[in-house]
Amino acid sequence: MKRCVLLLLALLSACAQPDPLEGIPCSMLMLAEMPVTMAGGVPLVLVTIAGRPATMVLDTGAQRTLLTKSAVTRLGLRSDARQITVISGVGGSSRNFPIILTGFNVGGQRLADQTALALPFDLPSIAGLTVDGLLGVDVLGRFELDLDLPHRRVALYGGRLCPGEAIALPGPLDELPVPRINRNRLVITAKLDGTPMSALLDTGAAGMIVMTPAMRRAGTRPESLQADPTVVLSGVGPAPVRARQHRFTSLALGSETLDHPLIEVTEPLTGDSWWQFLEPEDDDMIIGSAYLATHRFWFAYPRRRVLRQE
Repeated sequence: MKRCVLLLLALLSACAQPDPLEGIPCSMLMLAEMPVTMAGGVPLVLVTIAGRPATMVLDTGAQRTLLTKSAVTRLGLRSDARQITVISGVGGSSRNFPIILTGFNVGGQRLADQTALALPFDLPSIAGLTVDGLLGVDVLGRFELDLDLPHRRVALYGGRLCPGEAIALPGPLDELPVPRINRNRLVITAKLDGTPMSALLDTGAAGMIVMTPAMRRAGTRPESLQADPTVVLSGVGPAPVRARQHRFTSLALGSETLDHPLIEVTEPLTGDSWWQFLEPEDDDMIIGSAYLATHRFWFAYPRRRVLRQE
């Protein structure tokens, strides 16, 4: 009997996940670090689910973590087909069902089991690489992110700053205004041709996107797009969306101004949202990895702050 009790205690001890911040009144500690592979203009990271590796898009624009149909099968994850929901994205809407992420490990940090959404189809390959899903802000938003895409790394921090403690980001730093949070995602104020815009910081988007109502508000007439090249945007929706690439006069992001930026212009879809869980009237622009990879950023989700290394 005593041997059984000792074995049970040993098993419970092995299953318990100690909190690295327990007993520390204040401190900002690095909990996980991951190398980043840039492919197709977006960052990919390797995580572990159910003891198996999975390649995910590091996606600060995705409200939820998503896995493809093939990934769910390969990882042997359970799903509950009774709880089918609908998500929307570039290319329209799709049906999905929740799954349980067991043995979820991000950058060496073991996370508690949680639900994710399963897509009933597979995502397109990126630069020849199979993508198992999107790592969204339901996971990333629990931490403060040291997003260092120029050096192909991302680190996750937890805790809170002690008085006088500096974040692990050498200065000088520029703080980008974050007037609000959109479904846990960071939205800053930008100025397109001098006109204030709400802009979602989205590593899951390769370039920069502006919706046509915001474009008109900035003073650009629709007929001026006629000579612009057409591109195809793709996302979690099952169909592609066409956009025009237009060169604007300027885009101000904090203290930095981009001259003549090339931005993709598209109409918001009617009914469903046109980006992952982003309703058309919510935000004017998306700032993707083409810009985010030019600087080192600190995304402080719990404190609703964004800092950029100059």
